[in-house]
Amino acid sequence: MPLVVVYGMPNIVPEKDCLKLIGRIQKTVAKIPKLGIPAEEVEVYFPVDRVQSDLGSSLVVHVVGLFDKPERTAEVRNRLARAIGKTIEDFTRGRVGFIWPLSPSVKVLIESFQQEKGGYHEN
Repeated sequence: MPLVVVYGMPNIVPEKDCLKLIGRIQKTVAKIPKLGIPAEEVEVYFPVDRVQSDLGSSLVVHVVGLFDKPERTAEVRNRLARAIGKTIEDFTRGRVGFIWPLSPSVKVLIESFQQEKGGYHEN
């Protein structure tokens, strides 16, 4: 159950477009077979930033909670980072919904989680 957190999303992006992007990110993750993660298990968040003046010039995507498994190699994680990056880039280039006012840089960080070393609970 990975969490995908997109930092730097301006408040001017309509909610309906953010909802479209959530669906596209979920599908992007689910399309990578070696991850074995269904779209509905991917959670996507856009934290609100209190400083709005430069939002949108750079988007940073942080994927956390990706359980460490032998088949989730560095190559698979890099493929995931590139795929999410492309999904975000497509969104910001106006191919999906909202027309982006800038051409932002997009950075994607994938952080694997070792369940036996870290704490985890789900009910």
